[in-house]
Amino acid sequence: MNADTFDPGLIAEAIIAYTGKGRERTPSAHPEAVLALVPGATGEQLLTEVRRIVELSDTVTADWSEAVGDSLFPVFAERMTALYPGLTEPALRALSWRWAFVAFY
Repeated sequence: MNADTFDPGLIAEAIIAYTGKGRERTPSAHPEAVLALVPGATGEQLLTEVRRIVELSDTVTADWSEAVGDSLFPVFAERMTALYPGLTEPALRALSWRWAFVAFY
């Protein structure tokens, strides 16, 4: 199984679970939440893919001078989509939430 095998909705659900978006006040890493989504070896492969995507998101750079309105989300989303096409908006929002926290706090 490779990254192309995972449904974009499952990838989004796993990213949201991993980052804690919607459950935590600040982003963190919850590998157990990803493993709870899919049992066995497939869950491990999904977790590996999520970690790879999170690492890719850490390479995104942006400056407040590039903000659209008062948001860097559009800038982040465009750059992240270039690195990993096919991410859903909920996945991009969870990654952006984590990215902004790591980058600016």
